[in-house]
Amino acid sequence: MEIKDLLLKIAKNENLSQGELDELGRFGTETQLRNALVSGVFKSQETLNVKNIQAVSVEADFVSSLGCRVLRTTSQTIANASGVLIEFGSEIYDDDSMVNLSANNDRVSINTSGRWLVIASCVYTDSGTDLRSLQGVIYDESGSPVGSVATNYAAKYNSILDMTYLKKGWYIKFTVRQDSGSSKTISWATATLVLMRKTDTGDS
Repeated sequence: MEIKDLLLKIAKNENLSQGELDELGRFGTETQLRNALVSGVFKSQETLNVKNIQAVSVEADFVSSLGCRVLRTTSQTIANASGVLIEFGSEIYDDDSMVNLSANNDRVSINTSGRWLVIASCVYTDSGTDLRSLQGVIYDESGSPVGSVATNYAAKYNSILDMTYLKKGWYIKFTVRQDSGSSKTISWATATLVLMRKTDTGDS
């Protein structure tokens, strides 16, 4: 079970099994969980009382269950010194009609404005000393770039984790780039978006 599902059960005052409590503890300390709660997962002024988790009150707009995860499990060639868009092949889940692989397998569309947690990663078939990067680029309704999420540079495993405002009608694409002098291959890639707080007020 994912962390968002466990937190939602708490928000709804549902009892957690011992196995779920053990799973919840795997995601971090009480401080880390508290930071997740106040970022917008729970109902307004919800009080939590779940065994050894200290009771807290938080203010948020709503309980979020929106998000998606897309995956690529086949290889994709990354040309030298050129940004290449990751083309995803399957979706694990999609709670807000964000993914249409048959029409646009290189993007995730935003249908609810808010602060979104963006997680993405890719794996090369080899490691090296050349510069390799993964970046999420945000586009508005007209297709013009309006921002980006954190860029990561690594030799074999690229990953990004960022929180950003995304507006309804916008979309995000994930670009891989390397400058080894020849083509390289990624063997696997994934992207996950989770709505942390619904809001029409942007910060980017």
